Amino acid sequence: MTIQAGELDSTFAADGILNWEFPEFISIAPHVVLPLPDGRLFVVANELGIFPGFVVARLTDHGELDVGTGFGENQQGFARISTGEKFLSGKFGANLLSNGGVLITVEYSTRPPNGENGFVLIQLLPDGRLNDKFGEGGVAKFPYGSGPVPLDGALTAARARQNIPGHEKSAIQSGASSGASGIELPGGKVALVYFGF
Repeated sequence: MTIQAGELDSTFAADGILNWEFPEFISIAPHVVLPLPDGRLFVVANELGIFPGFVVARLTDHGELDVGTGFGENQQGFARISTGEKFLSGKFGANLLSNGGVLITVEYSTRPPNGENGFVLIQLLPDGRLNDKFGEGGVAKFPYGSGPVPLDGALTAARARQNIPGHEKSAIQSGASSGASGIELPGGKVALVYFGF
């Protein structure tokens, strides 16, 4: 973390550098890091030896697990998220939601003979638990090729909405992802974007 361009923030972790080593869970490196409005960080990482799933963690502005403030299992500052019998590719995306929760996307594949590829959309509550009112227990599955939307139809619908009063609000917050991505729109709906063959 930096205070000014080119200067490390000495108050963060060890002189501005966080070595990704937590005895509470085993992970090589984070895939996604989101800054939270209060200065804390939300992190998504694969956890070695845990199949299938990943770990989410909330860090303080000093780079420590946010323990005892209501996030994660037993308020440990992290939570393990299971996605069912799927192999995760590691192409994660994450976006903040207006309720303080997080929307996570990750690509998956299943084993033969019924091999399937796609992505899952996961909605977490502000405390790191799966939102059981979303999808199936907080996880919605989207196999590739299951719901193609022609681009020309999507553009026509988007252009029509531009002329309707009240549709000028922007998305809550976007994020970056090398795979599937999702953002929350005004009114709580979710827009999904992915590229596939």
